[in-house]
Amino acid sequence: MLNKWIASSQMIDMSEGNSLAQEKLNKFYKKLVEIDLPLLFHTGVESSIPAPVKGYERFNSPKYIEPALDMGVTVILAHCGCSYFDIIQDNVVKEVIDLFKKQESHHKDWKLYADISALFSPFRHSGILDEIFQNIPASRLIYGSDFPNPAKGRKESLLRTFLRFRKANLLNRYYRISSKWLRRYFSEEDCRLILTNLFRLLEERGR
Repeated sequence: MLNKWIASSQMIDMSEGNSLAQEKLNKFYKKLVEIDLPLLFHTGVESSIPAPVKGYERFNSPKYIEPALDMGVTVILAHCGCSYFDIIQDNVVKEVIDLFKKQESHHKDWKLYADISALFSPFRHSGILDEIFQNIPASRLIYGSDFPNPAKGRKESLLRTFLRFRKANLLNRYYRISSKWLRRYFSEEDCRLILTNLFRLLEERGR
């Protein structure tokens, strides 16, 4: 259906000064365009699957994915740049929004989207949601839940607790919370658009 990258965890070197890495990336982007396969690109801090080597976290910045957009890759920015805790945003949300502003002003041909998975965490400050939903249109937002994501690098005892909570149907709960929040910012029509954008995106590509 799509390809997912967590650059920090997969140690994907996207350095502009690394010509060999750029050559490999460009070949991969060309193949994605050829087979019309969307790329789900993780943005922001990644705590579930820590980076094996320190320093790769910087490649979770959306600025590194611009070459793929220029080549015609359909890119979905995961989490709109948000981490689970707002205190470690590291300005990635702003970088995501800046990319959408670039699309609107100079790159209308970019196939750029952002998903809202894990956006409505209990630790999210409403000011960040204001910033995201006032700058990214409903037509470019994709519903996602980031479920299941049980490990978080924690102890097995916590994993067992999570599995017990699964009986409460956390997916439905997240859907209800998401719908409630989205209605604060968007019309019913736009909410339906956000919740079905991924289906249309994949249907257009025969997936």
